[in-house]
Amino acid sequence: MHLKDKNILIIGANGGLGEALVNILKKDNKLILTGRSFNTKLNLNNNISTHFLDLQSKESIYQLSDNLKKSNIELDGIIFNSGLNIFKTLNNTTNNEIQNLINVNLLGCILSNKILIQNLKKESFICNISSVLGDIGMPGYTIYSATKSAIKTFSQSLRRELIDTGIKVIYYQPRSILTKMNSHAVV
Repeated sequence: MHLKDKNILIIGANGGLGEALVNILKKDNKLILTGRSFNTKLNLNNNISTHFLDLQSKESIYQLSDNLKKSNIELDGIIFNSGLNIFKTLNNTTNNEIQNLINVNLLGCILSNKILIQNLKKESFICNISSVLGDIGMPGYTIYSATKSAIKTFSQSLRRELIDTGIKVIYYQPRSILTKMNSHAVV
């Protein structure tokens, strides 16, 4: 896939992998970055716009979709790279922490795909980025691994649903990356 002169929405551009994606894609593409806050280290240019997005609020996702429509922005691609991670055993994870992980990592991905698909051009792509921990359950990552595993199956199913539409669904599962999200012990 050749990514040049494209409108690409990146959900989760603030962390280590997201920041790397921005730095790779910003030269030749128009990027729309979303988040609840933005990393001041990101070197933004005229090809980059930022929009508030709270993945725990479907209204926030609908608002982003409406803002894109009002600005006449049709997307060539959506990269879902957002996620929360808590390193705790299940016994030590609070119910609220479990709900937050599921809301952001899984429900945020599903609703973003569902709502924002209407903003895609006919020939476009969705890339859902997950984690190797979606395939390899590790102590301390019970809920995180469960949400990432579900994204894999969701992406496979969505790819089959959209096979005749011109929208490609890509699932990417990187290994552990040294970012703020992961400690040195994980990587």
